[in-house]
Amino acid sequence: MGSRGRVGMRGIGGAWALIACASLFAGFPSVSQAQTQWSANGHVYRLETTPRTWTDAKVAAESSSYRGVTGHLLTITSQAEQDFLINTFGGLLWDTYLGGFLDLGVWKWVTAEPFNYTNWAFGEPRGSSPVIYFDPATPLGEWSNATGTVALPYFVEYELPRLIGWPMELQNRFGNSRAISGPDPGTITTPWIDYRMSPTEVVSHGPAIGADGIGYYGTWIGSDLVKFDVATGAILGSFDALGWIQCTPAIGDNGLIYITTVKAFSQHPPGRIFAVDPNTMDWVWAFQTNYNKVSDYESCSPTIGPDGDIVVGSKIGKAWRLDGATGAIEWEVTFNGAQYTIPFSRDDTKVFVSNDEVMTAINYADGTIAWSYTAGSWFGAPSVAPDGTLVVGSASGTVYGFDPDTGTILWTFTALGKVLAAPAFSTDGVAYVCSYDHRLYALRTSDGARLWSFTGTFENRSSPSVGPDGRIYFGNPIGSLYSVAPDGTLIWFAQSAGSVRGQITVGSDGTLYMGPLGGGLVIIRQHETRNLAESYSIIRGIHVSGDVADTWESDNSYFVVRPGITLNRTEAPVDMVFESTALKDTPSEFRFTLEAHVSIWGMSQRIELFDFVAGSWEEVDVRMATTTDSVVTIDVPANPERFVEPTTGVTRVRVSFKQAGPILQFPWFARINFAGWRMVPKWIPV
Repeated sequence: MGSRGRVGMRGIGGAWALIACASLFAGFPSVSQAQTQWSANGHVYRLETTPRTWTDAKVAAESSSYRGVTGHLLTITSQAEQDFLINTFGGLLWDTYLGGFLDLGVWKWVTAEPFNYTNWAFGEPRGSSPVIYFDPATPLGEWSNATGTVALPYFVEYELPRLIGWPMELQNRFGNSRAISGPDPGTITTPWIDYRMSPTEVVSHGPAIGADGIGYYGTWIGSDLVKFDVATGAILGSFDALGWIQCTPAIGDNGLIYITTVKAFSQHPPGRIFAVDPNTMDWVWAFQTNYNKVSDYESCSPTIGPDGDIVVGSKIGKAWRLDGATGAIEWEVTFNGAQYTIPFSRDDTKVFVSNDEVMTAINYADGTIAWSYTAGSWFGAPSVAPDGTLVVGSASGTVYGFDPDTGTILWTFTALGKVLAAPAFSTDGVAYVCSYDHRLYALRTSDGARLWSFTGTFENRSSPSVGPDGRIYFGNPIGSLYSVAPDGTLIWFAQSAGSVRGQITVGSDGTLYMGPLGGGLVIIRQHETRNLAESYSIIRGIHVSGDVADTWESDNSYFVVRPGITLNRTEAPVDMVFESTALKDTPSEFRFTLEAHVSIWGMSQRIELFDFVAGSWEEVDVRMATTTDSVVTIDVPANPERFVEPTTGVTRVRVSFKQAGPILQFPWFARINFAGWRMVPKWIPV
């Protein structure tokens, strides 16, 4: 009996016959999930429990995708990665395949990464068995080699970009409101709603997302700070703040999470700022700001300074710098009001406060006033452009460009309605400004020149957000959601069922996080889903070789069928059905691709999709089959959801081959190299 309660015997195939005992995970990390994302590299690791041979597992992994990124069998290139996997998955690692293989006597990874780090068990590798797996008869995480012919579970790795994060409102302390990294723009599709979190709650602002892949958002009625896993959507904990959280949380480098609350009704406690420990999800310190709710759109999120201190304001007419670790007051400034999030100058020497009709620059070091400017109308939320210009709108519609050091007005631009939301910025000197006049304006930050404007359906009260590819996202109070290109042209429009009241957070994979009124936190994806055949049935014909896994990749590994008996000339002697399950049952785009050939000339190839509405097969393509692989791609132009079963998500394709005339050889063979679907789910408002 091994130390982990297993008995093993190396067989001819180099795999292990195993008996699991109740003590399997004794003394090892507990396992709470079969998928996780590692903050150190951004990669997602997923355990696939369906046993496959090593070759089939490799094909399945490389035929799968997650958020637009193609997977591969797990590769381990450092001790840190090895430790992370052990601590995360524990005993689930045992008896699973890795992506290592022997090639002409040299061990390699399937990704062609350098094979420098190893964690072989004692005496391994032995013999010529050509693949690697986690050996269940050795200490957890150690490797042995095997033939790969025995079906085992396996891990798939998806190399998502490392999460840069969106750690506070406006993305950083200056107010860029722009995502740092993201997917290839060519992979971005029309939007679709993946799921909702806290669906019965009111969430006004997008979440803060840390570099570790953990996000935090606040709710109004429930007054909860919610911690969740960005990769899986799993809720990891919550903190009851006893007051409405009308802000985007801020994630400190010290590990603490900062939130502000507002007093919405007389029976509520006064507004406060909390520092919350994300491990215990309980408060470390609290400071009373006495912030009363101003409106559904105007609020103040905490801003984290370069040294970890917190800057926050209150409508009662105060702004504070607080010690990030203790909440102690570093300085306090009193004036008319400070209801918006406070940004920093690009040199970190000043912070900027909109206090009613006055714009005030405060020296960050000591809280003294550097300069102030009084306008004839209420100032909105300020932000600082990459070139240092302080850009802020006003209730009169005038947008100001200030010199951050002196307060000198560099330029002005006047919209046709109020401009109260904070601007966002491109990387090449453009400020994006949302106005109550229904427009999104693009203004040059050097001189305020209007480059273009885009007109929406209603007044825009929330700040826009910018993706890493430059496209601008914003919503309005009637639930209209827009994606606009950097040249001002519309990319897509979607209608939600609730008011968009705060800024949209943009994830590093292009995911949008939005809080429509009454809809919780909505997770919006912008990539297609890939589906492979999960099962097959042969209506007519004789199965010769291959399995459904041989249709997952264009790799010259074939699913082969020869003719069967037919009763009349209309029947195809080779007639088969492949079935898969769609992620969502309402696709807006539906594409099926077949790569196949036959062994002789003179055969026709027919593709049909099953229409679940009509309850019948619909022919979508007929052509002469080729004797070498040819690819046919079917794009369904209209009503594609009829090809997906509405309750189970099942989709079916029928592929048949028959003689188109005299043939000179029998039996002949039909060979399927690849069969797969790509879909973009439909937008369904929530």
